[in-house]
Amino acid sequence: ADLMLIDLMFQTGKVDEVKAKITAALGDAKTSEQQKARLAVYQIAIDAQAPDAKIDEVIKKLDDAIARSTDNAIKAVAYNIMGDCYMRKERKREAMWSYLWVDVVYSQDRGEHIKAMSKLLKYFEDEKDVEKANLYKEKLARFK
Repeated sequence: ADLMLIDLMFQTGKVDEVKAKITAALGDAKTSEQQKARLAVYQIAIDAQAPDAKIDEVIKKLDDAIARSTDNAIKAVAYNIMGDCYMRKERKREAMWSYLWVDVVYSQDRGEHIKAMSKLLKYFEDEKDVEKANLYKEKLARFK
């Protein structure tokens, strides 16, 4: 439940609250290694939101987290966050590839899959690629 709350707070931009929740969860003895790995990815995402964050360093950290993990759900979170980082820096094509990783390969986590498809829909609409935008509209409609 804490991970879901952290994700929701992260998506709504409550960075200070997310930082506090992550710190508390990492210090809790009940937090599993899998949960700690997911929290570490969220920590990277929070660091990426700093005004002076260097996108290439953030991407390297996310790539390292992906390489270390055997959990597809953690990889999905990392790729979605990577896509978000690219979008903030106007590197839309690279963001699309990150979201596609989640859609095609790491789609086991329903929430992360829906996020990736929603962002792909927006990307293809912005690019005026009607065919692919319609494909993602249909895919999202099937999920609801």
